[in-house]
Amino acid sequence: MISPDSSNRNKDLQKDCIALASPQKDCIALANPQTTFPLKSDQEFLTLMHPLTDQEIHALQESIESRPLSYPVTAWKGICVDGWEEYRICRERQLPYRICQLDCTDRNQVISWICQKQLQQTGLSRERFHYLIGKRYEAERKQLLTSGNLSPNFPQHGFITSEGCSQRKITNTLTAHRLGNEYGFAASTVVKYGVYTRKIEILLEKDPDFTQKILSGKIKISHNNILTLSRLPAESIRTLNQRLSIRKFTHLSYSALRRELPETSDSPCTKSIPCFKSVSKNKILIKQKPKFNPDAGMESLIYTIPSWVRTMERILEDTDFAIISNQAGEQLAYQIQTMQQTAQKLLIHMQERTGGNTDE
Repeated sequence: MISPDSSNRNKDLQKDCIALASPQKDCIALANPQTTFPLKSDQEFLTLMHPLTDQEIHALQESIESRPLSYPVTAWKGICVDGWEEYRICRERQLPYRICQLDCTDRNQVISWICQKQLQQTGLSRERFHYLIGKRYEAERKQLLTSGNLSPNFPQHGFITSEGCSQRKITNTLTAHRLGNEYGFAASTVVKYGVYTRKIEILLEKDPDFTQKILSGKIKISHNNILTLSRLPAESIRTLNQRLSIRKFTHLSYSALRRELPETSDSPCTKSIPCFKSVSKNKILIKQKPKFNPDAGMESLIYTIPSWVRTMERILEDTDFAIISNQAGEQLAYQIQTMQQTAQKLLIHMQERTGGNTDE
């Protein structure tokens, strides 16, 4: 359970939650592009790295040519996890470079390390900053959950107790509070960024180009609209991306999202965004008269009356009639008498229709 008293939660939080192992970098001697086995790239890792502009890449090339050994490349199990552009430039120009081996136990620890390093950069867009925090939160809570290494002393902080909490909830709460303390956010905000990250990664699978525009801040979309977009099919997102590029939109509001949503008849509808079906110009729409149902009125009462009965039974059980006002009592009595009279008339018609048998 979360307690409102969290004034001391900043103290010793790291001590009561077994710290995630800090990766170590072991730098080796110079690497020769002609003799060193090439490093592999990993799309998930590359997505976490802040992409450089053409101008930044050109400046980096000039700097590497003058000081090639000043930009070490970090690798993990033969995969480049930091300095990919530096590595690519050195390989293309046959320049020597240094490789630092990252000592991590699993991918989640590598992801956490990359996120920490990227979050130290200046000039990150707000969207990428939120994405990286959410990604780090997701990675570290998974790592802590799989390790099972929780200190028995963590309840002393007062903002979480072990009673009635699952291991997953405890892990999520500890991770959110720890990252919130580190970056100056509330724990709930960190969790929200985790949800945002999961939806961004769904969009990355459907249209990487459109998602990179979001992460770079070129297109401003609210968190709620990100959730909506993640439910759309890939074809609709790609079409939306094309329309926004043509119209040079930089902000996608809810109304703009509805207006620009691809009008495809086979796209599944979402709860918040309606589907728009294209209609042939040659097709004349004629409003179809609904089929007559002689029992429609009766069926309406059949389904409505039980709710009235339950309401009156609840009033009988919960109301102290000795203290109600005379005005409320008189008004209710009048409405009940009116309903009784009308119900009696309706009952007479039903008896005439059924020959006096109204048991069914």
